[in-house]
Amino acid sequence: MIYELDNGLENLHGYLSRKLPPRLRIAPGDTVVYRTCNAGWDDIPPGRAPAQALGRRPEGAGHALSGPIYVEGAEPGDALEIRIGAIVPCDWGVGTHRPGRARISGILGGEPDDVAQPWFRHYHLDRARAVYPIVPGVEVPVRPFMGIYATTPDVDELPTAHPGPHGGNMDCKELTTGTTLYLPVFVPGALFSVGDGHGTQGDGEVDGAAVETGMERLELTFHVRKGMPIERPRAETADHLLFLAFDEDLDRAAVVATRDAMRYLRDVRGLGWDDAYNLCSLALDLRISQVVDGLKGIHAMLPKAIFTDRPATFA
Repeated sequence: MIYELDNGLENLHGYLSRKLPPRLRIAPGDTVVYRTCNAGWDDIPPGRAPAQALGRRPEGAGHALSGPIYVEGAEPGDALEIRIGAIVPCDWGVGTHRPGRARISGILGGEPDDVAQPWFRHYHLDRARAVYPIVPGVEVPVRPFMGIYATTPDVDELPTAHPGPHGGNMDCKELTTGTTLYLPVFVPGALFSVGDGHGTQGDGEVDGAAVETGMERLELTFHVRKGMPIERPRAETADHLLFLAFDEDLDRAAVVATRDAMRYLRDVRGLGWDDAYNLCSLALDLRISQVVDGLKGIHAMLPKAIFTDRPATFA
């Protein structure tokens, strides 16, 4: 079945919690078509400055998340499979950063700081050419994805700001149309939430914000994978298997992601540990998802083309 969930305030929340009532209950194989707000709750639309915010964001809330969605049959120890379909961004988005170690400060936050004062701008999508004009002579192609895909940890309340084993604020631009994402399930029904739409973003998201935009249409199809006990998010594109890891230390995140790839090569493809380690050195690409969310992110990308005996897939 196909369900719809719009961006009315009753369908939004600003934290993750096992206590949140689901907005929808769906069966494996069902699709949800979302309309989403940007991370800032669409609080500063075109024509308004930050000081003129609409006040839609509740006090103390983080990113505007849609849901949660209860998926029948999903139990702790399972994996939730999310097939990412069409993503259509809204006509406008925002960019922002500020000095110091504030909510959005990027890698230049703190002292000394290269940012002298808060900065904010609206971006307007040239839909016909699929670009965001920046300044005359500079434009960036649209490549929409959601910064947050999350199952709910078994806790009363968790802020939206950081990524982790549940997914969350991963800000990985590979999690876009055509990708299949796998997240561990921690509570019955998974209680899946999504938000933090990005019109486009570079690896790293270095000032703390992408083109922050709502989505006119986001299509996600859900399946429950029994017998797939994963510790962290994984994803699959047409060309790569992705292993995602997060840590305050980017070096440690790189180690975790690499070891996950090595375990896949050992346990699924039958390589010895040393062969797996060497193959990762030859073929595994380590890319930075983001360096600004407290827990920094690495996505290790293993190309499918290196496997010639049988297709490489998590499915």
